Amino acid sequence: MSTSNRKTMRVAFQGEPGAFSEEAAIQLLGGAITTVPRATFEATFTAIAEAPLTRSLHPLRIPWRAPWCVCSIY
Repeated sequence: MSTSNRKTMRVAFQGEPGAFSEEAAIQLLGGAITTVPRATFEATFTAIAEAPLTRSLHPLRIPWRAPWCVCSIY
């Protein structure tokens, strides 16, 4: 994905600004994205229908493998 596409990318995540999910989105997709906090995981999935939101990120922490996590992006 080009840097210019990332500048317009809006990514929903579950949590408040500064949450692990937001940090994961920025580390994975770069600082040029715009993060969009949502209160629940369900709200992040339904937020994809909102224009101009383009992605929804869902980090899944594996406790016995900490600090590793898997992130799914829709």
